[in-house]
Amino acid sequence: MYGNAEWRQARRLYGAGISKSAIAHRLGMSRTTVARLLSLPAPPQRKTDTDTGGQRKGTRPGPQGWAAAGHRPAADHQTGVSGTV
Repeated sequence: MYGNAEWRQARRLYGAGISKSAIAHRLGMSRTTVARLLSLPAPPQRKTDTDTGGQRKGTRPGPQGWAAAGHRPAADHQTGVSGTV
């Protein structure tokens, strides 16, 4: 995810008459990302752990998190034995 610095750079370069393609090349990002950054009225904000309920988006809790939530592991597919927590 791009932040405040990239947003400011893209806007500064675009304001100086540099094309979106040239900005993308200079900053090492896609032209669509440059267009998205330029369309934002303010710098993008990073999501914090509290925004996602204490868990980063796109991650799953580890075994300790499962146990705390009362989940039990599924049976081992080869032995048919259920794990213990």
